[in-house]
Amino acid sequence: MNQPTNIENLNGDAQFNEAGGSITQAGGDVVGGNKTEIHHHYGENKANPPLRHTPDTSFLPYLLNRQKQEDDLIEAIAQHKNFQQPLLCIVRGSDDDCCSERFVERIARNVLPQVTATKNQLKDGYQKSFIKTEDFKNADQLHRNMRRSLGESFAHNKTADLAEIKAAMRAIKTPILLYAALSTEDCRQCDGVNTLHYFLRFWQDFEMDQGDDYLILVCLFFYHQPSTPNFMSSLFGKKDLDLQIQTAFEQKTGFEHCTLLDRLEPIKEVHLRNWSESDDVRKFFNRSIYDDVCEEVEAIRRQQESKELALGFLAKKLKPVLEQLALQVKP
Repeated sequence: MNQPTNIENLNGDAQFNEAGGSITQAGGDVVGGNKTEIHHHYGENKANPPLRHTPDTSFLPYLLNRQKQEDDLIEAIAQHKNFQQPLLCIVRGSDDDCCSERFVERIARNVLPQVTATKNQLKDGYQKSFIKTEDFKNADQLHRNMRRSLGESFAHNKTADLAEIKAAMRAIKTPILLYAALSTEDCRQCDGVNTLHYFLRFWQDFEMDQGDDYLILVCLFFYHQPSTPNFMSSLFGKKDLDLQIQTAFEQKTGFEHCTLLDRLEPIKEVHLRNWSESDDVRKFFNRSIYDDVCEEVEAIRRQQESKELALGFLAKKLKPVLEQLALQVKP
């Protein structure tokens, strides 16, 4: 999985691309095989007023039902006083409920500006990069893969050592958001529940120099389904791997400099109603759009035969609906 490294410039309180003010320029430099995206915000020019743009509503669905996790992360960053040490954040759920890249984007848009220490660091934007972890069987291979991925993203050299990687990070002088993915199956292929601790240990030993005061946030998206003991595991006195992982999360042993967010769950009707009434949505449409989207969501539920829908699946269905509603908004 080859994810882009993004450098994003956020000016003022620009949260989304709103009509009459924000223009997104995507593309930019291609460095080390990774696409770079630069986002600029332009104020209104009365002499040459901008052309009317349809508001970009594509991010709105990803604001559904994640407020507690967002608030908990704001608190964790505010309490993280030593920015020389990366802060780890573990996010659990299914792949389609996590929507990892969009969740990291939400952190940049909604979380970092709420913390005084990081708000002051956003004047030059932030950098976002995916850490590749695939194809490992032990701790050494996992650490090697992460080092290579970091070297490619920051030093533009897969063989860069940690000193070179840290020097490249130090030169950026913006908050750095890193994210990676592991699953129960990865743990099964490696060393069981210890695989989680191998990942954490890499970052707990990854300390920047004194005076490096920009936040490094590392989000681990762990795709894992909670499990209950079965007859065979009880009979032989062994816990299922899912249950071992669940116990590790509950006990939090070895989770230093790490915050564990509540599991990201599927979307229910109450989440949809709260979202449609939120300020984030209303500022695009100047009203609640619950009635507009409710019929569409009910049709989706009937097709899926479920009252709960994965966020990724629902977001894809909502995007064209929101685009049509945005076209109806008067300038």
